[in-house]
Amino acid sequence: AEATEAGVTGAAKPKPKPEQVSAEVRWAVTHLQSSSWWASRSCTCHHETMETNRANAPSLKLEMDAGFEKTLGMKIVNDQANNQLAARMYLEWGICCHKFDDVNGAKEAFHKAQEISGLEISLSGALGKRTKFQTESKSQLLLLAKSKTTKVDTKNQGSDDNDKDVGNEEDKIRAEDNEEV
Repeated sequence: AEATEAGVTGAAKPKPKPEQVSAEVRWAVTHLQSSSWWASRSCTCHHETMETNRANAPSLKLEMDAGFEKTLGMKIVNDQANNQLAARMYLEWGICCHKFDDVNGAKEAFHKAQEISGLEISLSGALGKRTKFQTESKSQLLLLAKSKTTKVDTKNQGSDDNDKDVGNEEDKIRAEDNEEV
């Protein structure tokens, strides 16, 4: 009698042999374009679940880096039309390096993601209140960010105008503030 497992309809299906499953999985993994990216993610998850000292797993870090480097060599990531995909990959690589306590690797990956995405950031300060209960304004750290694309998606904000130009809106607000004074 051959082992069977019940299907969705209740009909019995023959259970696949382990060598058939592993061959199918190997074929799928070799044809999956993002398999090296997923392998890097799995190394990071494995590293996070370890109970021992995290410094004792340099092989996981090497394997994670190798997976991201292999992903960089793929045509889909290097395509100019998909530069946002490359930026996301570098961002994730930076997060993974941070989880492995590799500060320099994380910083390098974050800068590369910033360069590819065209994001400009600067730190500034201003007086303000963090909560409604605060009576006095305190100095606040501000992160000023400017994207390469200036369009804002307002679909989730209930507006019918989906293509607001951020620069023009800021100019209008400044003009209104100046008129009130």
